[in-house]
Amino acid sequence: MPSRRSRLHLWKRYLVVTTVVFVETALLLALGEAGLRMSGYGHSTRPLVTKMQGSDNWHILNDRYYDQFLNIEENPQRYDFPGTTIIRTPKPEHTYRIFVFGGSAAFGWFFSDYCMGNILEVLLRNTYSDRRFEVITVAYPALNSFTMRYLAEACARLDPDLFLVYMGNNEIMGPYGLQSVLGSKYKSAAVIDGVVRINLLLSDIRLFQILGIPARDYFSKSVEHLKWGGYAGLDDFDDPRLERVYTLFRRNLEHICESARRADAQTALCTVGCNLRDWPPEISTHSKTLTAEERDQWDLNCHNGDAEAEKQVYKTAIDFYRHAAAIDDMHAGLLYKLAQCYRAVGDYTRARDYYYQAADKALNFSSANRHINGIIRETVSCHTTTGIRLIDTEGALARQSPDGIPGAESFYDQVHLRFEGNYIIAAEIFKNIGNLVYKDDASDKKTLEPPSLERCKQLMGYSPGIFLSELRQVREALQNSPSPPDLQALISHLEPQVGEDITATILEGYHQALMMDGENTRVRYRYAELLNNSGRKLQALEHARILVKHEPINWYHNTALITALMDTHREEAYEQSKVLTALYPEYAGIEEVAGTAALGAGLLDQAIRHFRNAVDLNGRYAYYHRKLGSALALKGNFSEAKSAFKNTLKIDCAQTDAVIGDLRTAVYKFQEADNWNKAVEGLQTIVRLQPDAHEIRLQLVEALCALKDYDTAWKEIGECQKQSMEIPEDLMEQIKRDSGHIQ
Repeated sequence: MPSRRSRLHLWKRYLVVTTVVFVETALLLALGEAGLRMSGYGHSTRPLVTKMQGSDNWHILNDRYYDQFLNIEENPQRYDFPGTTIIRTPKPEHTYRIFVFGGSAAFGWFFSDYCMGNILEVLLRNTYSDRRFEVITVAYPALNSFTMRYLAEACARLDPDLFLVYMGNNEIMGPYGLQSVLGSKYKSAAVIDGVVRINLLLSDIRLFQILGIPARDYFSKSVEHLKWGGYAGLDDFDDPRLERVYTLFRRNLEHICESARRADAQTALCTVGCNLRDWPPEISTHSKTLTAEERDQWDLNCHNGDAEAEKQVYKTAIDFYRHAAAIDDMHAGLLYKLAQCYRAVGDYTRARDYYYQAADKALNFSSANRHINGIIRETVSCHTTTGIRLIDTEGALARQSPDGIPGAESFYDQVHLRFEGNYIIAAEIFKNIGNLVYKDDASDKKTLEPPSLERCKQLMGYSPGIFLSELRQVREALQNSPSPPDLQALISHLEPQVGEDITATILEGYHQALMMDGENTRVRYRYAELLNNSGRKLQALEHARILVKHEPINWYHNTALITALMDTHREEAYEQSKVLTALYPEYAGIEEVAGTAALGAGLLDQAIRHFRNAVDLNGRYAYYHRKLGSALALKGNFSEAKSAFKNTLKIDCAQTDAVIGDLRTAVYKFQEADNWNKAVEGLQTIVRLQPDAHEIRLQLVEALCALKDYDTAWKEIGECQKQSMEIPEDLMEQIKRDSGHIQ
């Protein structure tokens, strides 16, 4: 039997071997990870991607960070361009920097150009001339406090002055909420919190990416049978799992506030409004204790109430509905009907109470309820001395609504705001900003009023043409959902006012806005873009140069400049595109822009190189293969062009006509240059890709005759006859005459 000393020695050996194996494995994994990163493999899922130009760092919001929290639909071009939100460090002097956190409501869905953050920036810039304001919206559609919590940590490193939080709509149905696989199974807030951390860590590791193990596939994806905003599997609004959601929301809010505190920044938490009056509950449920007999009585009272309400006998309808509510007051639809009737008879206090009850008890959970807003208020009340303040934007929306009940005058649907709603929120925030920006100033700047709603529309180029475009977009988005009651009426009213030339109306609105506020780069970009699309390249060029000078790293601005240069300054356009590819070598879309610019400048070799790079970076997108094939065809390299076009059609067969069009363009080029050998090669390529292209076969016969290759021409005639094609008599006479014999 081994002695105690020998057993101890054996354990030491085991410990040493285990440690060595562990260290060696860790080193190998670290070397593998480093090698993958150095070779450029994979992608960052961190919130920000940093680029350097000169002495400045430019931080770009990373779409891949957001997407790891979502089940996005497959889109092969999604990551081919960098983000458009760019933050510069060090922060310019005399700049007050605000970050806006939240979901789609804060993002500005349906029309993000006019989100609350952009409106706030315009109000501030046109009121306080001695400061420069940056309002940076990092909110994102469908996301919630989990996403914003970790994003706040990254934004805290960018010298913020204020974190502005308008958030709470997506807590139950968003990532890691009750709609996700993980959120629907576990009740522990600690478990969810820990898994999110692990998910974020693993998703950025290149070794996991090369093995194809995205953590989101399990942890944050939606339950298979659920859709966004659908039924969350809850039978009532008191489900115990909701308490976990509220606990996590409170934690995430605290974490955002703590990130701001560490950055020596202020935090403003906004209460969240919703469309109480004009968006009925989508999902309601009855009390679990309701008996069959009680349900029959409930149904009868509701039926009678509906009949009276339809006749506009609202007081009688209320009596019936109240009898139903005495049996079961859990049903959100019933409570909404009571609210509508009380409003109709002018009892707005009771109406407001029932509207809130209906919103709280609805089971679609796509808006912030009173519990969520209560947590926001509690968070502020617990930190009154630590730079956190409450902005009651929910109350502001109510105050600006008829009868104090928010509805379609501020909202397009349940939570997404019209320009007017975004303005109300931005103006309410503005009134609190003065105290923060000028907290050590004894002047009256703290109490200045913001520009009016109409003035704000003018400053932002929000013309009738833009309004009409927005309304049409909303109508399309909500075609399978309830629509705002005045939507079609507004469209019908605006269409004759705007006329057929909507572009002219929008251009004039942008022009007037820039005359009043030349620092609005968003309006200037939209103006340059629309001028480009309208063929007014010289005017677009002036504005695009201003944009690139202001923000040289912004690919949107650079692309606008390249497009404006393409007609008259093609060499400069290509030089500008080379600047972009040097900044963003990892983006296929940027390579495609450079290839197109090279084509415009007649630089076929450079164009082919850029298109090859685009294909190498993203071989799943048919358009890049087609652009490569087109450039190769113009070069006369039809064998490689055929291969590129075959890849195009393999990915997307709907591009057949476009491919044939590209090849015909190349053929015409060689025909005009009397290069019949290349013309024939191009026509033969078309025929191989599309054997039933009758017109092309006839052109091929003519081209072969021009080359005096009559044997091949007769073979093509034979193919035409096999396909029962009608051959023009003059062509047959020509080939018989020129070839000297009859087949």
